[in-house]
Amino acid sequence: MKKEFYGTGDVVWPSSFALARLLVHCPSFVNNKNVLELGCGLGLVSATICQHTQPSRVTITDMDSSVLNKAHQSCSLYLPSQNLNVSKQIMDWNDKSTWPHEEFDVLLATDVLYDTKSIQPFVNVLQYYLLMHNNNE
Repeated sequence: MKKEFYGTGDVVWPSSFALARLLVHCPSFVNNKNVLELGCGLGLVSATICQHTQPSRVTITDMDSSVLNKAHQSCSLYLPSQNLNVSKQIMDWNDKSTWPHEEFDVLLATDVLYDTKSIQPFVNVLQYYLLMHNNNE
């Protein structure tokens, strides 16, 4: 029997460090923007955004409520003195009713594709937000 690997959000993967480093060096990617992180895991990228950049809003999502709560706590530790709104939402890419229904300027994701079954749902999420953004321009 073939065992499939399903990633968990309780590990900080190298690509999260790479994206966090990129955002520290190029904060203009998220400054003054409404940011959605898909599959935030423990929240390294989102916490970095909260500490080193100036987005207008950040929404973090994950299927696992325990890592989502930890990520939200991490973000809260680094919130700047200005009123940055960081919200959290459990999000299942296979259930559109769990998706935040608003427009985002920036979509971020690292290490979220662990198996081929998650590719199409991820593409559907990206398509939804990209079409929403294009239709509102």
